Amino acid sequence: QGQCGSCWAFSTAEVISDGTCMASNGTQQPIICPTDLLTCCWNVCGEGCNGGY
Repeated sequence: QGQCGSCWAFSTAEVISDGTCMASNGTQQPIICPTDLLTCCWNVCGEGCNGGY
């Protein structure tokens, strides 16, 4: 993460991935990339490297 306050993207990606896996009893194991959340969600949610909200 370095100088980027992107902890929100890492935790959100893991919650989505783990929740989907648990809800499907392990039959679905999506790989959610925190970078996708940072680049696609800039001003709409989380504000990229600005620490999220």
